Amino acid sequence: MRFCASAAIALVVFRALPALAFGTAGATTDSSENHRPPEMPMTSHTMNNYDIALHLLRHKQYAEAISHLESALADKPGDADILNSLGYAKRMVGDYDGSLYYYQRALAFAPSHVGVHENLGEFYLAKDDLASARKELETLTTLCPSGCEERETLAAAIANYKPASPTPGAAPLPAAASSASSGQPSEPGKP
Repeated sequence: MRFCASAAIALVVFRALPALAFGTAGATTDSSENHRPPEMPMTSHTMNNYDIALHLLRHKQYAEAISHLESALADKPGDADILNSLGYAKRMVGDYDGSLYYYQRALAFAPSHVGVHENLGEFYLAKDDLASARKELETLTTLCPSGCEERETLAAAIANYKPASPTPGAAPLPAAASSASSGQPSEPGKP
């Protein structure tokens, strides 16, 4: 059987077409620096609204993600992941009322959703409500007795918490003075 040169050329071109079409000619995906394939361009044909929103959230484009999340929610009104993401995006743009609304809706559908409890705890920290953030951490401790990423993230956020600003008109006491006046060490985050 004879193999002709034109068939060999056709085979090479045929194999190269997918790489050329996606702009990956010469790129590898198995190097130690790159363990996943390159991202495909976002188009309405390759990604749904929720996927687009997650992409935008990863790139801190919170306001842009909200409309995609709202569209995704219209398709799946009881999806706790979408509700949680919408609460997160709303919190990141400063819409705290909207954020709380979506977190509460997510918990109504999935009371044990650890991502919602983590985000709700961080919401409370943003609102300077340390006690409520600690309650969310207690909930995560119950839901993840062996530990989980969400519990560790909220615990670290609470450990690093500093109130946004002291109460107007109230002069802060030096740490030594507040400890001495109560007879007990002051709790981090509290005057």
